[in-house]
Amino acid sequence: LFMTQEDYLQVNFGGRLEVLGGLGDAMARLTASSGYYNLNVLSGAVIAAEWGIFEGMGPQGVNVMAGANIDPEHSFGACVFRNGISGGTLLTLDNAACLLVSNAVFPANTWGGASNVRKTVDAGTVNFANASGTFQGEAFDNDGYGRIYWNTASAAFDLQILSAFWCPASPPPYLGDALILKLTVLNNSTSNCPTTHYLDLYYTRSASPALHDPGNQYAAINFLPAGLPVELTFAVANYSAALAGVWNSYLQIDSGGDVVESAETNNVYGPFNINWLPLPVPEPQIASLPGTNGVVLNWIYPISVSGFNIYADTSPYGAFSTLAGTSATTSFTDGTAGPHRFYRVKAVRTPPAFSEPRNPVRRNY
Repeated sequence: LFMTQEDYLQVNFGGRLEVLGGLGDAMARLTASSGYYNLNVLSGAVIAAEWGIFEGMGPQGVNVMAGANIDPEHSFGACVFRNGISGGTLLTLDNAACLLVSNAVFPANTWGGASNVRKTVDAGTVNFANASGTFQGEAFDNDGYGRIYWNTASAAFDLQILSAFWCPASPPPYLGDALILKLTVLNNSTSNCPTTHYLDLYYTRSASPALHDPGNQYAAINFLPAGLPVELTFAVANYSAALAGVWNSYLQIDSGGDVVESAETNNVYGPFNINWLPLPVPEPQIASLPGTNGVVLNWIYPISVSGFNIYADTSPYGAFSTLAGTSATTSFTDGTAGPHRFYRVKAVRTPPAFSEPRNPVRRNY
């Protein structure tokens, strides 16, 4: 298919573009009869490509936009990307899918391109397995969020953790907040891995975990496809005041050594950090109850909690170990305060049953 200069090939919602060829002279080809053209795959559209040549494209290259789809059976396998516009990219992948691209070819950059592949969104993960050409590789991609990977795959299994992100990471969580750990794992192999193995999360450690070291949470993985990034999650809520502060967290895939791998030293990921803040300390305003020795305490609190414990002492420097009462609101009345009584208010978050963190679950390996 020959496109003319500054023309558009646009795949709209519900449309499907197939660029499907074969080895050698049978390769399908999209090119420009003169100048450069634009290829856009819009939201809701599909592109299927294998054994194709993409050349003569404008600044975005093959532009797979947010919401667009790539046929997982034909995800640019053995495609050639070349002869783009000076200062442009050859392939833009701004959709949110996890993608395996096998045996793609990026020849020498004789046209002055800025990048081979570009991703401008913090969503989706792309694994280029066994790419070739002098313009392939991480040194030439435009990937501000670290979601494009370049690997050399073999028939042997090689289980890896590509990335892990606490969500939300900011602002820092308070004790009792619920976080999701989003992570991406990969079987960097040309063969599917059908062996059940375990992925362990270690909340905070001073050193990297060893094989057979159980984590605070774990997930059983029953199958990992060859080369395709897989996204997983852990849900975490830290109610323990003893575990407030910065966590140095780790992940370990195949923590029980159930899978024979080509590399057994790259299964641990970390440390990566999250800072758990203690609950803010209320500063109550105290007013007397007219005609009594009682007082009313009122305070403002910035986050939702289960309630408040109010402690009293006869000295401002006391231990405040006497519980004067509790409150489900930001107010408390003490009708029998008497003279010289001081107060301290402590916010409380009550964990649900089986909340995290909990003791590691031991498994028989």
